[in-house]
Amino acid sequence: MSEPVLAERRRPGYHRAELLQILYEAIRKNPNIRMHINKRLVKLENVSDQVMKLEFQDGTTATANLVIGADGIHSVVRSHYLNDKPIFSGIVAYRGLIPMEKVLEFWPFEDSDVSGFWTQQGKHFMTYDLS
Repeated sequence: MSEPVLAERRRPGYHRAELLQILYEAIRKNPNIRMHINKRLVKLENVSDQVMKLEFQDGTTATANLVIGADGIHSVVRSHYLNDKPIFSGIVAYRGLIPMEKVLEFWPFEDSDVSGFWTQQGKHFMTYDLS
């Protein structure tokens, strides 16, 4: 995967795989950072004002001064800070990716970054570029 060209970006949108690649590259360059993969976080607790203890489903633990929670709607990290429960709203979202060169073939606005938002009662349509 190629690195995103940040200087050319107008919006901070990244595909999930690109975000993971950016995080991985930053971690790889710093020997003081450890990434835990193939783990399921079950508990997060404050040890001090600068250290968190992580407990994984397999019984292993780790400590950290920074935890990035990208663990979805039922996030253990999120629930550590917020006391809310996800509730199904009855609304479903569909997403898709289209190569930018294909979009530009039919996009009617010149000098546009192809970002937009259209609404109609009970519906909306969003477009935004990813790197």
